[in-house]
Amino acid sequence: MKIGPYTIKTGAYLAPMAGVTDVVYRTICKEYGATLACTEMVSMEGLFYQPDRSRALMSIEEGTGPYIIQIFGKNPSRMAQMAKQYCMDYDIIDINMGCPAPKIVKGGAGSALMKTPDIAEEIVKAVAGETGKIVTCKIRSGWDEDTINAIPFAKRMQKAGAQMICLHARTRQQFYADHADWTLISQLKNEIGIPLIGNGDIKSAVDAKRMLDETGCDGIMVGRVAQGRPYLFEQIKTFFETGNVIKKPSIETIMSDAVRHAKGLLGIYGERNAVMMMRKHLTWYIKGEKNAASLRNEAVKVKTVEDIISFAERVCVS
Repeated sequence: MKIGPYTIKTGAYLAPMAGVTDVVYRTICKEYGATLACTEMVSMEGLFYQPDRSRALMSIEEGTGPYIIQIFGKNPSRMAQMAKQYCMDYDIIDINMGCPAPKIVKGGAGSALMKTPDIAEEIVKAVAGETGKIVTCKIRSGWDEDTINAIPFAKRMQKAGAQMICLHARTRQQFYADHADWTLISQLKNEIGIPLIGNGDIKSAVDAKRMLDETGCDGIMVGRVAQGRPYLFEQIKTFFETGNVIKKPSIETIMSDAVRHAKGLLGIYGERNAVMMMRKHLTWYIKGEKNAASLRNEAVKVKTVEDIISFAERVCVS
């Protein structure tokens, strides 16, 4: 698929996830084969009032581009102003129109924009016009089952200047429950003339290929299932290319990724913050392993990076 001047091989895109897709994790996922990766969402209001608090979120990962930053807010002029001031090092600016978190939608941002397409359209126009960057949008099916408006909404965003749409095929009211509506992804693909990324219910490489085949979308986005599983991108890439399902790496490799992740965060956030961030990641890295329940109890108690290294060593011999 082509996004502006960039030709992107069909594959799996790491979803932006607050508190998950930090710069170190994005780098690891790209090394495993993630086609695209996106920052955690960055508040444009937050940048305006407290820019230093958001700087670490905006670090650019290692690997190949294009590089994507996701922003959110509800004020078109403010978003355009902050994007021009702080986001110009990125190749693509993605606008979050799908986050269902109460604190985000309460302020009129995220999936609340599905209820205010006029404002959403102005945001796309303002950010694209002010920055000259490629602008993309991540949306939901609609606000609730009575207001499924992804198709007319996406068409408006395309007209406003969006050059790619990602559809998480659930409503805001569903959050992450029930099944994603892949039929809607297929319908939307037939209605817009820009690339469409499908998102929702991808749990394996087989699911990823099935979504492509059933919907005709241009690529797939992997979210929560990628937590602690950066190797999932290698599994998807291999299945797309060969049709073979490869096993997950050894626990030694998984723990090596976890330690590298911790050391990377240490250099950015300092030890206390890095360790606090890694506690949840460790529980994801060990998910499905032998003695996972008792290991989780240890993971959430680590206090130093050395504790994390020792924990990783114990996991490998448990």
